[in-house]
Amino acid sequence: MPICKNCGSRIDKFNKDRCPICGIESPFDGVTSETVEVTTSIDVDSKDYHPKKKSTLLLLFILTGYFGVPYFYLNMKKIGIYYTILNLAGIGLIGFILSFYAFNNFLYGYLVAFAIFVVLNVLVGLYYYFLPNFKDGNGDFLL
Repeated sequence: MPICKNCGSRIDKFNKDRCPICGIESPFDGVTSETVEVTTSIDVDSKDYHPKKKSTLLLLFILTGYFGVPYFYLNMKKIGIYYTILNLAGIGLIGFILSFYAFNNFLYGYLVAFAIFVVLNVLVGLYYYFLPNFKDGNGDFLL
């Protein structure tokens, strides 16, 4: 709400011609009645606002990156689902190829494929950790 230039009281848009408190005509010169004071609409002490942290994101990529959990943490659900499918399909395909052609052992091929994707997820986590001005799915910056 605009503020009267004479008395400093808040004036609603219906009293834009005369201040109801001090009675001065055109109480806010150069300010339209559509002006909104930004500080009244932002509540920084809100209990609902919990900024996401880059260190938590990196830890999630290291521990559970192949399941897409970091993207669910960032409220990017579609990317999380695609990332999970891509990782599990990649582990399955590379594990299948390695188990038949490289190791001739089912277990070793899948363990090596899993290790490759763990390393790739750690690298992706480090990329997001050092990326400046990275935002989550809600458009908030990570700390």
